Amino acid sequence: MQAPPPPPTSSTPTKPCRHCRTPIDPKADRCPFCRSWQRRPFWKNPTVMIVVLGSAAIVALTVISIVFADRLSPFRTMFPKREDFSRYRHRVRIVDASMTSDEFHVLVLGWIQNDSPLGWEHIQLEALFRDARGNVIDTASESFSSLRVPAGQKVAFKLSTIRAATSHDPYHSFEVRIVSADQVRDWP
Repeated sequence: MQAPPPPPTSSTPTKPCRHCRTPIDPKADRCPFCRSWQRRPFWKNPTVMIVVLGSAAIVALTVISIVFADRLSPFRTMFPKREDFSRYRHRVRIVDASMTSDEFHVLVLGWIQNDSPLGWEHIQLEALFRDARGNVIDTASESFSSLRVPAGQKVAFKLSTIRAATSHDPYHSFEVRIVSADQVRDWP
């Protein structure tokens, strides 16, 4: 920082600096002592220019990546498209499932058999419980975020629920189905 200037004469008009309050020329854009901006026009303030240009660059790159995403091979290999589970639903099935229940709980144990060429994860199962007349008397749904079923393999699952308080009929039969699943993503 420089030494403060000599006191101005009454013929020299001045204004105080916005930051250090030192008398400066009223036309000065920056204080010669503390270097702070006196006016904030965006074309002279480097901070504002960096924000404006940076924002414009981000918008431009986003538009380019959206428009040319299928042509940019690095993005294709980094973020491959996942297959839709509905196309493979008939090849991923529940096998060897059994149900046990007591007065308060219902437990279903079984296997998920994956005959598809893809691995699946984040599997959501739904169970329907029926009485002796075939009426649905209870349901259970559970998402298995850590369960992975590799291609061509089978993996065990356990679905448990609290028995419906309104159901006095015994749980006669059940049906378990896979509601949804995500393709396993193998990162490069």
